[in-house]
Amino acid sequence: SSGAALNTSIVVLAAAAAGTGTGSALGGLRLGQVLGPAAVMPISGAVYTHAGLGSAFALLAGLVAAAIGLARLGSRARTAAAAGGSGALQ
Repeated sequence: SSGAALNTSIVVLAAAAAGTGTGSALGGLRLGQVLGPAAVMPISGAVYTHAGLGSAFALLAGLVAAAIGLARLGSRARTAAAAGGSGALQ
């Protein structure tokens, strides 16, 4: 899908800017994609069981907000790199 290609290209660009190997960067991306769902589901289930539905929704809303924030930061860094900047967040 185009989303996976975009994620991969962003990781490759970030690896090149940081002087990290592309394989290592892509391995880190894949690890994050696997660990996210594996970690969040048991945690949200435990929150639901012990604190109720409202708390579970609040946790998931917070995680979605964090993901959006990270995506915006990555997008800003990529835009700065494309404009000729260092790609570092300022």
